[in-house]
Amino acid sequence: MMMMMIVILEVTKYTFKAFIVVFSFIMVLAGFYMNVEVHPSGTPLQFHETVYFLVITLATVGYGDIYPTTALGQITITLALTIGAGVLIPYHISKLMEKLQQDSPFLRNLSSSSITGHVILCGDITISHLLDFLSEFYHERYGKLKKELVILSPKAPDDRIKALLLHPFYKNRLIYLKGSPLFEHDLQRTKISKADSVFITLPSSWNSADTDNILCSYAVKSQYKNLKIFSHLISSKNKNKSPFLKGSIYVEEFRCAMLAQSIVCPGYNILFSNLFTSRTIPTMVSHKWLTEYYYGTNHSIYIIKVPEFLVGEQLTDVILSMYFGNGSLLIGIMEPQIVVSVCSQQGPSLTSSGTYIPTSQKPTTLPPKFHLNPPQTTILTIDMQLVLISHTVNLTSKHSSRAEKRQQQKQQEIQKRKKIQINSIGGEYDDENTDDTDFQSMNEVLNFNSNLTNNNLNNSLTNNNNNLNNNDDDYNNNNFIIKIYKKINQFFNKLAVPDLELLINEVEQQNNQETKDQAMNESLKTFIVSNKSKNKDNNGSGGNGSGGNGFSRGGSSMNFRNNSMTGFGSLSSPQSIDENLDQSIMEFNREHEEEELTSKELIKSLCLSEYNGDWIALLSDISSQKTSNPKTEEILERIRLVIDKHSLMTFTTHGKFGKGKKGSKNSMKGHMLIICKSLRGLDLFLHHLRLPYISSIKTNTMAKSGVQPIVVLYKDEPQDESWFSTVKTLPLIAFIKGSSSNNVDLDKCGAKNAETIIITSDPYYDQSNLSSAQENLVDSFTLMSYVDVIKVNRIAKITVELVHEPNIRFLEDKKIQACGSNKRFHTYLQANQEKTFLKPEFFSTPHYASGGVITFTVLDSLTCQAHNNHLIKDVAHELAFGVNGLSQSYSTFGLSSCVNQDSKCFSRLIGIPAMFHGRSYGEVLKYFLQQKNLLVLGLYRSKIPMSAPVDYIYTCPPPTCILHEGDQAYVLSNSPI
Repeated sequence: MMMMMIVILEVTKYTFKAFIVVFSFIMVLAGFYMNVEVHPSGTPLQFHETVYFLVITLATVGYGDIYPTTALGQITITLALTIGAGVLIPYHISKLMEKLQQDSPFLRNLSSSSITGHVILCGDITISHLLDFLSEFYHERYGKLKKELVILSPKAPDDRIKALLLHPFYKNRLIYLKGSPLFEHDLQRTKISKADSVFITLPSSWNSADTDNILCSYAVKSQYKNLKIFSHLISSKNKNKSPFLKGSIYVEEFRCAMLAQSIVCPGYNILFSNLFTSRTIPTMVSHKWLTEYYYGTNHSIYIIKVPEFLVGEQLTDVILSMYFGNGSLLIGIMEPQIVVSVCSQQGPSLTSSGTYIPTSQKPTTLPPKFHLNPPQTTILTIDMQLVLISHTVNLTSKHSSRAEKRQQQKQQEIQKRKKIQINSIGGEYDDENTDDTDFQSMNEVLNFNSNLTNNNLNNSLTNNNNNLNNNDDDYNNNNFIIKIYKKINQFFNKLAVPDLELLINEVEQQNNQETKDQAMNESLKTFIVSNKSKNKDNNGSGGNGSGGNGFSRGGSSMNFRNNSMTGFGSLSSPQSIDENLDQSIMEFNREHEEEELTSKELIKSLCLSEYNGDWIALLSDISSQKTSNPKTEEILERIRLVIDKHSLMTFTTHGKFGKGKKGSKNSMKGHMLIICKSLRGLDLFLHHLRLPYISSIKTNTMAKSGVQPIVVLYKDEPQDESWFSTVKTLPLIAFIKGSSSNNVDLDKCGAKNAETIIITSDPYYDQSNLSSAQENLVDSFTLMSYVDVIKVNRIAKITVELVHEPNIRFLEDKKIQACGSNKRFHTYLQANQEKTFLKPEFFSTPHYASGGVITFTVLDSLTCQAHNNHLIKDVAHELAFGVNGLSQSYSTFGLSSCVNQDSKCFSRLIGIPAMFHGRSYGEVLKYFLQQKNLLVLGLYRSKIPMSAPVDYIYTCPPPTCILHEGDQAYVLSNSPI
């Protein structure tokens, strides 16, 4: 706004200045010329005649009716033309043109235009995020192709945005204005009073993103209170500062959640992105596996009211009937909340003191709660809403022509029934922008009605895939009803106890000091066993707490603490943690009571029995002991050496595990390596990985049992003490100072034998000073780290985080045609070049399709979807933060939980049973749902059958999809799997 006002003021000021200069020059010259020259007729010149002569002379017109006759007059006119027409006037005209050119079309005012009902997008706009936003906003499923979008940005558009503004599709839909939403005049220029809603984009730097967005939202609200404002926040800590923001996804928590969910279920981030992004799918592909992958990417989340004919039906029956009817998968329900509030109206007075009794109570309806994968015995009610995964409505797959004909035949019958009230499906539709094809597409999403009506709901559950294509005769069968009895198998977690062989799986070597070690082991065994018996006696005599578990030997004392398993909370199983620990200890003692225990086994038994597996507490107590007994000190030193040699239970900054005894290298195997450019947000990610359920998952295939160790590689030692305080309490985490570009540091971290490698970028880096050509440099650290890691380990599961998602082309192997220039990229995808001329369709690359890349592009799509249906945000929150109980970590960091605490859901990636190899996906889904109480969301497809370059995500396949060996299924369960 200020810039525009300055430009207008300078143009006006300079125009007036130029006029005064030229006018003064003509007036002075006219007075002088009138006194030195006469008219050609010999009469004296009048002043107006002189002015007229000078104007036509300076304009180089010259009619010849007046001309100089004296030498002095001729000299005067020569100087006037040289100075006036040659210097003065051209100089001021050029300066004025420069001032006028500064008044660009991006500074115009829309207040006087006829635009209305438009949407405003304000903030720091980049071409990458703008294209993601536009592809979702103008997708056919919403029916808003005529909606106008006004962009308000503090920067002038670059060449790529200017090219986009001239695109035939966007030419009459996009309006770009230069300005800031913090200034009232700039907001008025967008005609905000007639706008439908406002979107505020995230700034390029995450450090000040929340502050900028909240201030912008308050500036917008001050102009128009009823306007809907949509924006994301970096942290949920600022949730209460902007209560009127809609569709907010907390980006920092989202980043850590996607990383953690991808560890539990590889590819979960892509599964999530497919559900909340509307893709534009090419009509032809050159690779067979892309056909399946594209089918999965074309799914979206829809929310509809429960049709009347489904009221009273069981959830399992509805899930199977809908899926086999048209491929729509019911994943959850929206359940309304009703709170009774006392009405302000009061009844008659009961006493002289003026006591009143309320006469009525008014129920207040709160926003509905989303339950992901509710119990299968849930009975649907009329006030619920169904959350579906279904094909995008404009591209709904028609599996057979027979199904199309049957749908047309039953259309009249369906219209005669009671009207199905649709609350929202893919968003709110504009009446003037939605045509008949949109409503036809809605019916396609609900075309399972033909399989559910006439009491045929249970009949569709028993039909196999062959009957799906030949059930025309059974469609009107109203008498065949089967009762389905569920066999619900409960899955309980077992507490994972740290093992000394988790990190170093080395073979015990024979040494020449066998006699000395045996003697030390005997002393150690006597020391531990005798004091364990003392502890039992003390506990039996009524000693409770940590003080009751002390023992002394030779004047030394050691305090043992019970129930101190740091990082592990209560598990959702009928047995308590103590019972699990006691059972594991009994099994350990039973297996080893007749064996000669080694030093490791003795200390492991001590840690399990006295510290409940808390290695940090054990090492802390041992390190703090001071004794004058040399024998006791020798035993304690022995314990320290064993723990330091064979484990990484302590949080170290030096990596003492690099070399073992006599310089022999101890190779770590099966651990997780995290290479990070910044430690911001890493502490929350580590807490996610050490949650009870995630820690109990056996991901380490190289170790015997227990939790997968984590090694963090960072260039500097953390300077923030709070970072250490929150991370050092977590078990099996080591910190290494070093760089991935140094082979010595990679060898120290065991990168060669790591099972999982995660390379993170720095989204907090300020990109505001980077030009469009320098955007690729944001991920330079990540890309170079990937190159260094892939040289030493090609077997590990590598996950890369990219801030600028088009950089994925640098990750592609040269043998894969998806990499390289844009021309090869488009040839591989056979995409429409008109729609991808500014940004390649990165989502079809093998790295992305396999879940090896994590980006934030889905956030732009989520903002648009929340604008069309505000309940989409709750579904996204539950799938991102609620699954596997990730929100349990938020209390440690003071973050707000944004999920439904009543909805408990766990995810896993499990292999397809051998009995289903070569059979259909629909059979597996039905088997898992009825027999295992598991809801299958999709497949992690093996690369072998389709000759794909990598395994890829196949979201919600059709029932007829044939399964192969190596395929895995994404499943959800109400109990730990």
